[in-house]
Amino acid sequence: MLCWPKGRRVYQDGKRLEYCKGGGFRSCHWNNEKHMPDTSKGEDVVADSLRLDHWLMLTRFFKTRVLASRAVAGGHVKRNGERAKPGDKIRVADRLVIVREHERFEIEVKALPKKRRPAIEARACYSESPGSVAERQATSDRLKRDRMSMPRTAGRPDKHTRRLLRRRNRSGE
Repeated sequence: MLCWPKGRRVYQDGKRLEYCKGGGFRSCHWNNEKHMPDTSKGEDVVADSLRLDHWLMLTRFFKTRVLASRAVAGGHVKRNGERAKPGDKIRVADRLVIVREHERFEIEVKALPKKRRPAIEARACYSESPGSVAERQATSDRLKRDRMSMPRTAGRPDKHTRRLLRRRNRSGE
């Protein structure tokens, strides 16, 4: 017999039965026994592969798995030089190119974490190429200089300042 989805109550002969605590549709027993955890794999054993969107979330490139999945589907992440899909399996020694807003990361996967950990521990799961770090720093400096060269007003730009901003933005295109 199959378990009911997690959270559903099942009644038989007017009595409430125990439902599967594991959730999902798995073969189960209808006695009052509970599911036992799978002990075939040890708790510290980490799989040899992990979904790409999940790895991006665990290593703190994106705050949620949905954002990571959207970025991968949008073509902002390449795995080993090819466009990736959110469900692609990632392994140790894979090379990733991640574009997030104005930042570009070229990294090599070193580990597959089990949980989302602090940023310092997450950085230990990958190594970034020195060229990527230098390029990102140069981009950051260029954006800061751009912001400093913009005309400043005490509040909302007046007509004259708006014209200067429009002229400046059009000349850059």
